[in-house]
Amino acid sequence: MCAPAQKFIVRLPGELHTQVKRIAKQENRSMNNEIVDRLEKSLVATEVRSHDKKLINILLGKIATLEQQIESLQMNTPEPDR
Repeated sequence: MCAPAQKFIVRLPGELHTQVKRIAKQENRSMNNEIVDRLEKSLVATEVRSHDKKLINILLGKIATLEQQIESLQMNTPEPDR
């Protein structure tokens, strides 16, 4: 069961209010539902970006290690006779 919804008043600039109202109408839902949906999606996106940054750092570390191994192998391999 979901936690009870909390009431929160937000003041929107006129143009933003108009835009949300128009989009909510197009999506056949209330402005409140439109705002909640978009806010939830933005929070998930933030979490995903944080996770992506961690994965990128891990991959960059692995690439650096592989580059060092390649360099080491190249230094230890004699050049072929020409």
